[in-house]
Amino acid sequence: LSTKENWKQAVKWQLCMPSSKKMFYLQTILSLVLMTILFWNLKTCCVSAAASFTYNVVMPSNMKVPIPRRYHALRSKEERLKYVHGYRAGNYADVVKHSVLIILLNKMTEKKSPFLYVDTHAGNGWYPLDESNKEFPYGIGKLLENIDYDLSETNIRTDAVGSLIQLVKTQKREKEASLIYPGSTIIAKSFCRPQDSLLLFEKFNDQFDTLTKNIQGEEDKIMIENDDGYQALATYAKQTPNLPRGLVFCDPPYQYGSDTDQAVRLVQHLAIHWRSARFALWFPASSDLKQKTKRLTSMMKAASDNVLCLEMYPSNHQRKVIGTGMLLVNPPYGIQNDIQKVLYELAELLGPENKPIIRLEEV
Repeated sequence: LSTKENWKQAVKWQLCMPSSKKMFYLQTILSLVLMTILFWNLKTCCVSAAASFTYNVVMPSNMKVPIPRRYHALRSKEERLKYVHGYRAGNYADVVKHSVLIILLNKMTEKKSPFLYVDTHAGNGWYPLDESNKEFPYGIGKLLENIDYDLSETNIRTDAVGSLIQLVKTQKREKEASLIYPGSTIIAKSFCRPQDSLLLFEKFNDQFDTLTKNIQGEEDKIMIENDDGYQALATYAKQTPNLPRGLVFCDPPYQYGSDTDQAVRLVQHLAIHWRSARFALWFPASSDLKQKTKRLTSMMKAASDNVLCLEMYPSNHQRKVIGTGMLLVNPPYGIQNDIQKVLYELAELLGPENKPIIRLEEV
């Protein structure tokens, strides 16, 4: 018979088959499939249980291999190590980041009208520069080595760098102790005028308590909230009418993997509910993080059509030296020239041996 006739005979045989026989074949096939799936799952469970027993009971502790870093994201937020900025305060990235913050604050104070400064990750306020901090010698420590104690006799060319160094040295003279480094909240507080106000968010209880102690007085102009900065600021901007000009400083730890998305969503929210706000987002920069920087920049560009990107990091690939990247949304007019001067001056003061990579462009 031809192929076509064979096909017709097969169809005719299927149609003529009793329904009970069809059901028998169908049940047989389904049973085989289910048995295969159950057998495979049982095999996987047995192998996993045997491996876990061997690792936790049989294997000596000195032979155990640490869990790779990428698996830490599977743990709950409560189980992760809490980020403590005190171990990195005053490092290379802080010096660049806070110098740019001072430029932004100076621009905000050029107008007489009041403005609101918001810090989404306020931290402690002050950070001691002691032996537990292994990174500040590459940042503020390097600056202090290259200048005289009296700033009037130095060749500091920009107000931003001079103001940052003056804050550190003045506080040392007042407290008569070892060097302590000012965080973004202290810097903002020192630049805000009587008509300006501050809104500070810190979600960790111990850091919130320390921040409250470090920033005392002027309760009428400083609001400190023990809350998540992303969600709390979004709610505050939506529920508060007639907000003044604003500067939002977002300096996340990038510990949980969602800071990038939350920062972009916050920018989109502020574009609707607080259009006069300027937004500054910090991110770590290095030659190994170019792809992440490109992704963050493209996401922020989609959220706003007025974004300025800056990066400064050493070119010698030192793992202990992390550079600074910042995305400025709705930056003040003419700020590019001021930032460029500061970056090149910091490149000289932080040591010519680092030969930093500097990038400053609109995206």
